[in-house]
Amino acid sequence: MIARVILLISCVLGQTSGSEAMEDNDMPSLLRADVYSSRAMRVVFEEPIIRDVKFDDFRLNISGDFQKSQLIGQTNGVVLLDSLKPSTTYKISLEAKYAGTEIFSKPRWTTATTFAEGTDKPKNLKAEAISATSLKVTWDAPVNVHLDSKRYLLEVGEVRKEFHFNAFNGTYTIDGLTPGRKYKVLVRLSLRNPNYLAPAAEIDVET
Repeated sequence: MIARVILLISCVLGQTSGSEAMEDNDMPSLLRADVYSSRAMRVVFEEPIIRDVKFDDFRLNISGDFQKSQLIGQTNGVVLLDSLKPSTTYKISLEAKYAGTEIFSKPRWTTATTFAEGTDKPKNLKAEAISATSLKVTWDAPVNVHLDSKRYLLEVGEVRKEFHFNAFNGTYTIDGLTPGRKYKVLVRLSLRNPNYLAPAAEIDVET
C-alpha cells in the first residue's frame, strides 16, 4: 500500500535562484527515521546549512515493499509515513531543492525497519466487571515502544481516557458505564509530533 505522507506546519524560507548556487556540502544536515509502529514511522530532517543559500522544497524518496518519490513542500522538518508493511526495511533519502530552480541537492540517506506485526500493541489485555457500572482493565506494555510513546489511549464504548505511559501501574478502573451492556475495550499507544495512534489491542466484556 502506498505510504500516506502527512505534512505538518509550513515554514517560510527565503529565495535565491540559478545553478550557480550549487554547493558540495548541500545535502540535508540531518535525516532520521523513527519507527512508530508496525505500520508507521516518523521522518525527521533539517535543511542544509549553507550561508546565503535558500531552499524552497524537499524531495522524499522511499523504497521497501514499494517505491515512491514525492515533493513534500516546506515542512517543519517532520513527516509521518503511514500504511507501511510490518517487519519491512525502508530506505529513505531526502534532497533539498534550490529556491527558484529545478536543481536538487545531494541526497542524505537513512534506513529503518518497521516493528513486527502485533509487537506494537499492549500485551495481556484483560477486562472484568467489578460492578454493574464499572470495569477493571489490565494490560502490559507492548514489546516494541518508541521513546516518544508518552501516553496510552483507553476506549470503552464512547468513553475515551488518555493518560501518561509511565504513570500506568498495570490496572485502570473505569466507572459510569451502563449496566448489562456489552462493551468493546481498546488500548493503544498515542504518540505526538506528529499525532499518531498505534494499532490497538481489544477485548469484549459485559457489565
